[in-house]
Amino acid sequence: MKRGETCIGAGHLTPECLERAARMLRMLAHPQRLKIMRVLELDKEAPVYQLVRETGFPQAVISHHLRQMKMLGLVESERRGREMWYLIADERVLSILDCICLQFSRPEGHAAMKGKRRDEDEE
Repeated sequence: MKRGETCIGAGHLTPECLERAARMLRMLAHPQRLKIMRVLELDKEAPVYQLVRETGFPQAVISHHLRQMKMLGLVESERRGREMWYLIADERVLSILDCICLQFSRPEGHAAMKGKRRDEDEE
């Protein structure tokens, strides 16, 4: 699926597809991993030391999360001299990050959604 496309009209979601999606969402369901992915989205690629500097997380934490995300195929790495550089491997993640940013970057937008759900439940 390309960035900007939706799942609507994309056909039947098989159990395997749903399982892959659930694994991806579980992996992203961590504030530190979301922050790392956001930095990679903005910078396109980054070495570990840059991720440490931009997130403020310890190097061991960054490396742990990158290893997990790499095993799932969300990021890939490339050795350049003595440094490992990381980039987003699965472009679908960018659409998910866009949705997260859109929904949660404005506190008033989040509050409005909560209010709307309550109204819908009362009807």
